[in-house]
Amino acid sequence: VQSLTHWVIISFGVTLKEIGFDINRSRRFATPIYEVMLDITARILAQDPNLYTYIQKNPFAMDVREKFLEVSQRLNDAILSGDLDYFISKMTSASTKFGDAEKSIQKSEKVLKSRILEIEDIKIGEEVAFEHIYSKKIHYGIVEKISPIDLVLKDKNSSKKTRLKVENIRLLSDRELKEWRLKNLKMVKRDISVQFEDFD
Repeated sequence: VQSLTHWVIISFGVTLKEIGFDINRSRRFATPIYEVMLDITARILAQDPNLYTYIQKNPFAMDVREKFLEVSQRLNDAILSGDLDYFISKMTSASTKFGDAEKSIQKSEKVLKSRILEIEDIKIGEEVAFEHIYSKKIHYGIVEKISPIDLVLKDKNSSKKTRLKVENIRLLSDRELKEWRLKNLKMVKRDISVQFEDFD
C-alpha cells in the first residue's frame, strides 16, 4: 500500500512536469484539496529518490503497480467509450471501502484548516515574519491585509508590498523573529548626551 501511495504521488508530479503545467500560477486558483495534494507531492519529490526507488523494487510493489495501471486503463477506456455508468459504479463501489465518509471529511477538514490556525490572532498593523515553506525565504513586514486565503505585508522602509498565500507560509515564533532581526536588520547604536542647565 505504501508503494502505491508513493507511485500515485510521484506519477502525478512527473505528469505535471511533462505537460509543462505552471504549478505556481495554478495555486492562485487552487481549491484547498488541490493545495494539499500539491504540498504532499512536493514533499515526496523533495525526498531521496533512491529510497523511493528501493521501495518500488519490492516484488509485491510490482503487483500493486500493475493492478493500478490496469484499473487506470479500464477507467480511461470507459470515459473514451462513453461508458460513464461503469466509471460511476467503480467510483461508488470503491468509496464503500473507506469506511465512515463523514468522519473522513471531518479529518480532512482539520488538515485543510490547520494551515490558517496560526495566523488567526494576527492583527492589521502587526510586525511579523513568515517563512515560505517551499523557498524557505523569510518575508518580514507590517500586516496590511489579512484573509483566510492570503495576506499582504508592507515593507517598513518602502512602499513595497508582498502578497502571500496562507497555505504556503509559516509564522516565525517570537524567538525566531528576534534572532532573524539580529542577523538581518541593520542595528543602529546612538550615544545621547544631555545638557542640563544649572538650577539654583
